[in-house]
Amino acid sequence: MCRAGSQYCAIRLGHVLETMRPMPKYPVLNELPEGVECSLIRGKLCPVVDLARLVENTAPAKRLVLLQLPKERNVALAVTSVEGVFELSLENLAKKPPLLTGVRSDWIESFGFLDGQLLQILKVGALLSEQDWTHIEAQ
Repeated sequence: MCRAGSQYCAIRLGHVLETMRPMPKYPVLNELPEGVECSLIRGKLCPVVDLARLVENTAPAKRLVLLQLPKERNVALAVTSVEGVFELSLENLAKKPPLLTGVRSDWIESFGFLDGQLLQILKVGALLSEQDWTHIEAQ
């Protein structure tokens, strides 16, 4: 579980590789979506999605959560803080309501609750489009 501004997000633990301090950002030639930059992580150019900026337009993040995606791709989430590892029971998960099918909600898989706190469960594969990956991999 991590915090992005005042909102809490959860990521399936199987995707998480590590957490770290933010790394220097590098410009890329092709335009990426708002809130996405790149850093050099473990010797590879890695997209960094500024989750705090996307959900609340807040100050710069203080931690990175490095995620492993299919096709041997990694993406880092820039977050305000990492809160810890928690187990969520299936009865505490709810599907995404149809009213949230607009812009910037496609990366939300579902919602959950932990100790009365609303969590946005992230669909990490939807953070970047295939076109975004093509731009990044071309760098």
